[in-house]
Amino acid sequence: MNNYYLSEENKNMTGYASKDRPWLKFYPPGASKIEDINLTYYQYYIEANKKFLDKAGIEYYNRIITRKDVIKESDQLAKVLQKYGVKKRDQILLGTIGVPEAFYTIMALSKIGAGANIINITYPNELIIDSVKQADFDVFIVLDVFYDLFSDALKLPEMKNKKIIVIPFTNSFPLGTKTVMLAQRIKNKKKFDKLKKDYNLNLSYYNDAIKECINMPDIEAEPYDKELKFLTVYSSGTTAKAKGINLPIDSITYMARNHELADLGTNENTASLHKVPINFSTGVNNNFLLPPLVGMINVLDPVFDKKTIGKSFKNHKHKIGVAIISNEMWEAVGNSKLKKDTLSDLTHPIAGGDGASVYRQEQIYNNLKKFGCKRPLFSGAGSTEVGACATTTLRQAYKAGTAGVPLPQVNAMIIDDEGKELKYNESGEICYSTPMMMLGYLNDEEKTRKSFIYVDSEKFYKTGDIGYIDSDGFVTYRGRKNDFIIVKDDNGNDFKQYLFEIEEIAKKYSFIMDCEAVGIDFNSTGYSKPVIHLQFTKEFTGNKYEAIEKIITDFKENLPSFSVPIAFKIREDFPIAKSGKRDNKKLSEEKDGYINIDKGIIYECNFNQNDVEYNVLDSISKQKTYVKSM
Repeated sequence: MNNYYLSEENKNMTGYASKDRPWLKFYPPGASKIEDINLTYYQYYIEANKKFLDKAGIEYYNRIITRKDVIKESDQLAKVLQKYGVKKRDQILLGTIGVPEAFYTIMALSKIGAGANIINITYPNELIIDSVKQADFDVFIVLDVFYDLFSDALKLPEMKNKKIIVIPFTNSFPLGTKTVMLAQRIKNKKKFDKLKKDYNLNLSYYNDAIKECINMPDIEAEPYDKELKFLTVYSSGTTAKAKGINLPIDSITYMARNHELADLGTNENTASLHKVPINFSTGVNNNFLLPPLVGMINVLDPVFDKKTIGKSFKNHKHKIGVAIISNEMWEAVGNSKLKKDTLSDLTHPIAGGDGASVYRQEQIYNNLKKFGCKRPLFSGAGSTEVGACATTTLRQAYKAGTAGVPLPQVNAMIIDDEGKELKYNESGEICYSTPMMMLGYLNDEEKTRKSFIYVDSEKFYKTGDIGYIDSDGFVTYRGRKNDFIIVKDDNGNDFKQYLFEIEEIAKKYSFIMDCEAVGIDFNSTGYSKPVIHLQFTKEFTGNKYEAIEKIITDFKENLPSFSVPIAFKIREDFPIAKSGKRDNKKLSEEKDGYINIDKGIIYECNFNQNDVEYNVLDSISKQKTYVKSM
């Protein structure tokens, strides 16, 4: 790694990451200096795109919308929202995915000096209702295809005094495509019309609302407001109940500034593919709102389907240069039937969401290379609370298996359970200090307070992730701090077993592509037994049960006896949540189809009864080529 800048800030190493900031050697001198931006999102967009107003700003199902028209549409909607009573520091409720109208909404709110609470569309119905009840809003903008998700919420007594705007999903489609889907659009309208009549709702449709205000004079843009709750988004809920998180405008504008400092090599002709739901910070910040601030074309393809992901790279007028999707989705792209040059313009395949083994990252890249991609799989990490992304992979700084290095205006450290900073390569909780941090959790001041730690007057967010930082500044994630199960040790005492410690042993083997350990409380005792899900590499042709025996031996040598997994499941892939992340909750609910190996005997085991049921399948000696189909 010779291609890097020599920063003055790296000459005297103390052994502590937050003091040394060794990652700054990969950036231009002075990149860490934080200068006030003091621009709203609306202002930043105009400034970044003023030289390219006639160029494509959005591509949506092959319709091209220029940057000039993006501003025009946003200005029109700003007049509507102001007429509907939206004022400075207000929030509206937004129930949609990444359609152009959602982008115009956020631009319009920025012009007014207001913000959006983006409802988590992955929630079950009762939690959507709860979120609506908690939110403080007067205007609700909802996508028509989400009628079934939001109809019960719209029936709430509280909705009678709210103004509701319905966006047709096909509204911005090209005329021909819109006509083909006209029947579905009419069907959706009938549903909302009936709801409007039955519950006396103040409901209108997007185009009608625009027409009402078409002749009104443009409103004046509000200045930058540091304390504005610009976005309320939600954690994925993969490790705990999803939380509402209030983000300032800085969470996006500083990300844009860091993008420029990182010199990622994009320009006004680079197309960025949007696939991640916008109710998550990665989806709305990095994948939806960030690209236009650095001059990129926003290719909106908001339907998130693993089976059709490959089509997202060939059904557009613009060649895709940047794409942020999960490892599972990248794997699906690699297994698609695409032309050899489909990904030739893909300079930044970025893995968002789950971590992955080094082998799996290499495998994904090898799959992508078949279609012309010349770049390795980039990765980044962070959390919603720090503006989604705190680390990144750089062209001049790449180390396989890591989450890259902190962004230039981000500081990082590792702490122990007492809050003491640890040295390089020592594992503990990862903490970040960044100008992109949240304002706080929605309606939870105590949790907000407990989430931060101050070191020499610098404010750090405690991520809850376990990992370490090496002396070059690369951050390696090991797992979640709360990713553990309670087991009984040999003396009957409670023992905390981190699941990632089990996974790390399995991942050492070259024939394991990926794995996931979970705990199963099959007796409902409050104590779990570890099991592990294994995905073998496609190249492995040996006996999988003999391979598992090797892993079992390693487990027994490196784990307490009571922490050794009691069963294994061989799988082709992993279940995926709507967020694009791995659905560990679903994994933990799988209680059958496991195997157990004891002294060369293969057992099938199920956890559906009060006791584990074992059925002898065969001995490994007789199963040299046998692979149990899952």
